[in-house]
Amino acid sequence: MLHHLFPPIAWPILPLTLQPADARAEYRFHTPSRNIYCLMTADSVTCDVKAHGWALWGCADSGCYGHRFRLLAHGKAHARRSSDTMVGFTTTSLGYGFRITV
Repeated sequence: MLHHLFPPIAWPILPLTLQPADARAEYRFHTPSRNIYCLMTADSVTCDVKAHGWALWGCADSGCYGHRFRLLAHGKAHARRSSDTMVGFTTTSLGYGFRITV
């Protein structure tokens, strides 16, 4: 989950009204810069990076690698092939220094 991305310090909790966590719940948010857009569920967080300093790692009929990443609740983060984008799909900004916990 997101707490693996940050050092173990006391981060403030995001002041949003969130639904109770269940397998179907989805939380959509973006960074204040609107450069990273994420979808968080009970078992993973998937994020698209809009602007980045690296080239895409390759494309095929079913999409490209290099702009979408996924972190499972139990596992390592990995790049995902994607032919769509999550950029612009949310109006909820997760402020720097805040976190969402599922």
